[in-house]
Amino acid sequence: MKWTKQRIKAGLQWRYDLLREHVYRLRLPLLTWVMRRKNVVNVTFLVNDLPTWKTENLFTAMLAHKRFNPIVAIPVAIERPGSHLEVEEYCKSKGYPCVILDSEKRIKTQTQADIVFYLKPYQTEYHPRHRYVENLDMIHMYVFYSFHGILDPAVLNKPMYRILLYDFYDNELSAEDAKTDSWNHGKNFCVTGLPFADQLLEAKELSPDQWRDNSGRKRIIYAPHHTIGDIHMKGCDYGTFLETGNIVLELAKKYKDKVYFAFKPHPLLWQRLTWVWDEARVAAYFKEWEGLENAQYENGPYMGLFKHSDAMIHDCSSFIAEYIAMDKPVMFLLKDEHVIDNLNRAFKYAQKVHYHGKTYDEIEHFIQMVINKEDPMADERHEFVQKYMCPPHGKTACTNIMNAILAQEEYANQ
Repeated sequence: MKWTKQRIKAGLQWRYDLLREHVYRLRLPLLTWVMRRKNVVNVTFLVNDLPTWKTENLFTAMLAHKRFNPIVAIPVAIERPGSHLEVEEYCKSKGYPCVILDSEKRIKTQTQADIVFYLKPYQTEYHPRHRYVENLDMIHMYVFYSFHGILDPAVLNKPMYRILLYDFYDNELSAEDAKTDSWNHGKNFCVTGLPFADQLLEAKELSPDQWRDNSGRKRIIYAPHHTIGDIHMKGCDYGTFLETGNIVLELAKKYKDKVYFAFKPHPLLWQRLTWVWDEARVAAYFKEWEGLENAQYENGPYMGLFKHSDAMIHDCSSFIAEYIAMDKPVMFLLKDEHVIDNLNRAFKYAQKVHYHGKTYDEIEHFIQMVINKEDPMADERHEFVQKYMCPPHGKTACTNIMNAILAQEEYANQ
């Protein structure tokens, strides 16, 4: 291997970053001790993409708590250009304190944060000055933007996880399964439930109805994932869009008098499709959904969509648990029989109480079941929700997380 100046510089930078992380971990107990003795703790939520912001209710819970002063810090988007502007508009409409981050300055200099929550652990989505290694003067905590389901060292050992004070988990079973492949065997795991679960389990009346149709037709969500073809890492390639996308579209047309669809693709599906199809074909497919009399296109927050739906068809790993909480019929589109091999026990249980489909006939049969109000898996699904979706201690996940941060009540010895 030829050693170039660039390789040498990258190697030296990597070693320097590891040293900084080591020093940070040594300082973390002191930073935590100081933070917990403050009258008011400043918390920054880094948010540059609305559909995957799953800690909004934790943010609002902190706004109402006398010990926390939260702010939404909005990094300029890289992966989905312009999405940060949607976040800014949304926060201003809600009256949330927020700031667009200067890409050339570190986070604390702009927010005075004691604690920072990143939206995602993928550091390539952030400008260099906003990556965790450049911001080791704050306490880092993380709430995964979905339920924990994938057991894969590449997923469980993102570099940012090395420096977290807490990695908050949904339930004991998921945490226990992840410990084996985790870099530190789960020493910083904290089982609180996830804030998004609080919203999922709320009565539907608390979420506005996002559906545009009130004709009485059944409401079915179609949510295809972006992991299509062979363009994604093995073990996370759930997407069946290339096999089933046209099937669902044709069935939506066929049942236009009885079913109203919400087409809710993963935000990255359009981009990923352009790696396989040309831009015109991608645009034509999306436009066809938008033009249907019995469909609507959704690409933003979806709580009201979930709550006021009748069923869902999807191939997204995160929705395996999320939509189950609705306790409504749901079909998982199977790419193959081994697609769930790397899921933890909780997710495998959840996937078992899905209806499964690959073919036109199987998907159509599910749609007909929804129309006819047939749901033979209802009891099994309800049992799963009660056992694995509800946060511990009889409290909300948001309350548990705030108690963990402050080392109070059930988390006094954390």
